Amino acid sequence: MTTKDLLRILWQIDGVTRYNTLIYWLQKLPLIGRRIPQACYRLKEGKVFLTVIHALIFPFSILAQMTLYVGICFTLAHVVRAWFSEYTWYASPKPFPLSLLWLVIFSLLLMTTLDIKLVTRDDMDLAKAIRQFHLVPRDYLKAKQLMLLGRELLFHVLVLGIYFTLNHFAFWHAISFTLLVSGVRLFLKVIFVPLYDRKGDDKEKYLNRLLFSLFGIAFLVSSGLLVLGNRFAPQIFFSIPAGCLGFVLWGYGFYRLISDAELDTLTRSVVTHETMKERVAVMENVHTVEVTVKEKDIGLSPQKKHRLQGLTGIAYLNAIFLQRMGKRLRKGVTIRLLIVGLAIVAELIGLYYFRHQLGQVKHQEFVRILYVSLVSGYLIYVGESYIKFCFYHLDRPLLKFNDYRQREVILATLKTRFWSIIKHNIPIFLAANLFVLILYVALFPLVWSEIVLIVMVQFLSMSFFSLYFLYLYFLLQPFTEGLKSKNVLYNVLTFIVYYLGYQLFRFTTDMTMPIFLIILFGMIILFGMILILGVGYLAVYYLAPKTFRLK
Repeated sequence: MTTKDLLRILWQIDGVTRYNTLIYWLQKLPLIGRRIPQACYRLKEGKVFLTVIHALIFPFSILAQMTLYVGICFTLAHVVRAWFSEYTWYASPKPFPLSLLWLVIFSLLLMTTLDIKLVTRDDMDLAKAIRQFHLVPRDYLKAKQLMLLGRELLFHVLVLGIYFTLNHFAFWHAISFTLLVSGVRLFLKVIFVPLYDRKGDDKEKYLNRLLFSLFGIAFLVSSGLLVLGNRFAPQIFFSIPAGCLGFVLWGYGFYRLISDAELDTLTRSVVTHETMKERVAVMENVHTVEVTVKEKDIGLSPQKKHRLQGLTGIAYLNAIFLQRMGKRLRKGVTIRLLIVGLAIVAELIGLYYFRHQLGQVKHQEFVRILYVSLVSGYLIYVGESYIKFCFYHLDRPLLKFNDYRQREVILATLKTRFWSIIKHNIPIFLAANLFVLILYVALFPLVWSEIVLIVMVQFLSMSFFSLYFLYLYFLLQPFTEGLKSKNVLYNVLTFIVYYLGYQLFRFTTDMTMPIFLIILFGMIILFGMILILGVGYLAVYYLAPKTFRLK
């Protein structure tokens, strides 16, 4: 099959996908959905019409997306420049070079590390090409890379070239940068093909681990490049040598792609009929994806049964649930620990780099650190995700019984869930304290009472953001069996806590009031959080038996 025929089939696959998606969502509409028959999926004229419309709109769509992307980089350049210009240590670059740096960060660092898989089980277009159009996987991948390169060299270069020309930067720099990005991405995809686990059930597990690791490294490098300011010149990534390097990398990657004898077998083992069914199930139940449990994540070890001895009733039920689902619940904790760990690494690098300016920090900044420590809890601690998981896998089937909604059962469940959340949040609590204490020791003289205050504030933050969502859950129980939240009050109160946390974080960046007012304001916040915890418990005690039921 010629490359021309392959490209034509790719257009057909894209057209069929778009048409079927349109019919699917039209059938979901409340009024006209039932009037759209299944026969519409087999209507050839509709598919041809939508394909033609897409072919006409496609160039303008790509140009609009690329223009928006460049506009975002340009805006971020001005925002970062205005933000960092307040600091004397920052060597502020001009807006255009800074926008070039954002292009490098997004296109070459962050997005490239997220695109290292040549074949992924979630690629429905690849699945259709193999299963429905009976294409050879290697031919499909070859045509896809050619189409992708052509689109980038035509539309991406056009938008970047115009932007560069308007800023007195030669048009050909856009070609060099586009070739570099395309070459690096294809090169990484082909050299990481041996990392697929060909014998295991999860073919992509090693690549997933590498992806997260590379993304973390890219994030740290990106942060460092932003801090360097005009000490780093991003123009090197837009030079002729960079373009030549990208051309060579793309050529090598394409050669590896068309000469890999085992690529067809690998692709068919990754993209199977089962993976297609799983993908469709995910699209049908998008709200339940975050609580999905694999069989291997369920703990059935007999060695832990002795911990359940002496437990009865609701205590036993919750204990055995948490024991069996503990591995799955700890995944959310692990991800948060990795994020905090990356923040600690970035903190250490920043403290070392600016070690000569640390003596200029005033001790009143300690209050600002306390505020940040308190507010950070709404971002880093396990709360709502834990509650959704417990609802879907334990409470959902049991809420149909009146005995499960008795006051004694609810209070026992509340107690068990609270201590379980605290247990899961303890590693994050320790990591967050380590982050704050490193900053404190580096900036201020050691005072033990202030260290105790830091730990106490962080503990209050953990307790508040653990209990807040628990209280809302037992009082409002907003979730349906499909895990959709239909309680308006719950959504509003959840938004309020995030919004107030965001506003408090903004408040820490501009503390201009006298120090005693800042301390007074902080004491009011702490007292308010403690008051909410107490009132929330009383509300659960008296109201939850009436409100805790399945929607």
